[in-house]
Amino acid sequence: KKHFYDAHEWFPELSEVVSRPAIKKLWQWVEQFAFRNTSAAYTVSNSIAEQFELRYHQKVHVIRNVPVKYAMKTSNQKKHEVIYQGNLNVGRGLKEFILAMPELPSIHLNIVGDGEMKTELVKLTTELKLNNRVKFLGHMSPEELKLFTQTQWLGINLAENLGLSYWFSLPNKFFDYMMAGIPQLGVKFPEFEKLNNDIETALLIDNLQTITIVDAMKKLLNDELYYQKLKQNNVMAREIYCWQNEEKLLLDFYNCIL
Repeated sequence: KKHFYDAHEWFPELSEVVSRPAIKKLWQWVEQFAFRNTSAAYTVSNSIAEQFELRYHQKVHVIRNVPVKYAMKTSNQKKHEVIYQGNLNVGRGLKEFILAMPELPSIHLNIVGDGEMKTELVKLTTELKLNNRVKFLGHMSPEELKLFTQTQWLGINLAENLGLSYWFSLPNKFFDYMMAGIPQLGVKFPEFEKLNNDIETALLIDNLQTITIVDAMKKLLNDELYYQKLKQNNVMAREIYCWQNEEKLLLDFYNCIL
């Protein structure tokens, strides 16, 4: 039978795996076994594909996790409301963003999702007396989340470099914010920079220090022309980075192999 390798991340290089040498060795063996026996492979970013090709000397295709394009709703944008969507895990930059919020008095943060760090983040929010500006909204259905994201002023996508899988990643939320037509604050990971060089849809920062986050947010707050440029670029980019286009690559992949 033909065997296909579909990697949504570089699993042996996840932060939870890298810190456990025996577990990492096991998953490296699984990965090597899979590539030795695969008919063809694809993954979610060019950077991870390049790393696989270097290691296994096999062509790896790229199929990105981009959303289905939907019609944008006309809605009143909530001024200076910022959204984070995703798991509340270590390495997502949420703690660092909350720590910067006392210096950003007009910013309100809406956190959509749940995870192991929620208790710590709620405690930090209380300690900084930010309960009126940080909301933990839990889970939303996909349809609810689409509508809610479009009402937001900005998305945040502040993953830390906790391993090569993070460093070379291209998270779904990068495209989810784009599809909602809102700019985002992100980090200078290779894939983010490549996309931003093509169409500037995000403000990318070098690190997650408080002063860096504050300076970047103040640029977005104070430079309305720059903010509107990012917003318009997102509206253009959503026509390109959508599943209606990406699915053709997936169909071509299987049509060529089967």
